[in-house]
Amino acid sequence: MNQKQIRAAVEAMLFACGEPIGSDKLAQAVQLPQASVENALEELRTRYTREDSGLCLLHLNTRWQLATKTEWADCVRRVLDSRRAVPLGPAAMETLTVIAYNQPVSRAFIEQVRGVDSSSTVTKLLDKGLIEEAGRLDLPGKPEVRPLACNVVDVRRGTTIADGKAIVFTVEHIMSALNAWHIDNCIVEMDGMEPPIVDGSSLPYFDMIREAGVMEQDEPALTFTPSQPVYVEGGYTRLVMIPGEGPLRISCLASFKGCPIDPQFYEFTLDTEAYREEIAPARTFVDYGDLKQLLAMGLGKGGSLDAAAIIHDGAIICKEALRFQNEIVRHKILDLIGDIYLTGRRITGSIIAIKPGHPKNVELAGALLREIAVSSQEKNNRETK
Repeated sequence: MNQKQIRAAVEAMLFACGEPIGSDKLAQAVQLPQASVENALEELRTRYTREDSGLCLLHLNTRWQLATKTEWADCVRRVLDSRRAVPLGPAAMETLTVIAYNQPVSRAFIEQVRGVDSSSTVTKLLDKGLIEEAGRLDLPGKPEVRPLACNVVDVRRGTTIADGKAIVFTVEHIMSALNAWHIDNCIVEMDGMEPPIVDGSSLPYFDMIREAGVMEQDEPALTFTPSQPVYVEGGYTRLVMIPGEGPLRISCLASFKGCPIDPQFYEFTLDTEAYREEIAPARTFVDYGDLKQLLAMGLGKGGSLDAAAIIHDGAIICKEALRFQNEIVRHKILDLIGDIYLTGRRITGSIIAIKPGHPKNVELAGALLREIAVSSQEKNNRETK
């Protein structure tokens, strides 16, 4: 398959999918290297910037979505309004049936019954006024989800963990603060499926832990370093974990198109107070062009300048001044510290990260978790002999 054919195949899949999709999934579908697919995506994005095209290609963190340009929003809205009277399809009728017989229900429950992602179907039913959001649903028995890489079910919008009907979105900021405080024994109780985004950093969680207090227990802390270097890659992302003693050290290179300071590099050795000063305040970020398209489609309304920094026309827009000139790479380190704690151990050694993101962060944590399991089994075998 030549580059032209790859580009055509990727364009067709984006159109058919309709929702944001990762380049790794597209690469799997065409059975090609992820880098080839990402080159095609960049070519498509450049082509859609031409004035004679009504489409654009959004890059939403680790995912891509085909969308219409904002100048045609009114036309698109009118044609979509004209479709409201169209009879419901099988997916919508099936979703309504699940809701009718089990209400109140969560979206996670609907997807468990149907066996497929139902976010777009639920959104359409909400738009038509056929269903309404009634609040949060408390799950019986207060089910628990252990924050381990093996329980991660989604890395598109952040790191999502689940176990049965219980699901928790965007755990990385809490996990990062817990790792910085060296908290090994903790229960986080929630009345919803996602921790508050607060200001987009982990600083509020770090300070709440300080306020609550930390208790030292008698059991020795569980630490781990791999027996040999562990390497994961995908697209433009490269992560290598190098064995070593002492606190975790991270060397990170981040690059974000349109950022006035690009690329950004930072090194950090995990220490509680240093984390509070150097990493915890760093906020999440988003590209304005992508955010504008989402708002035009009626999405992303829960975000604000209180919870993110926005990159636009070579400038960074936020409610307050930048907390650091290299805030982006510091937030990448914040996320990596949280995701690597999905091993359930205090990891020692060094991580070299090039353009890290949740998918490969979690993949690295999963590789370490598997080695931990093997190491524990070998130790048990020796002790039973």
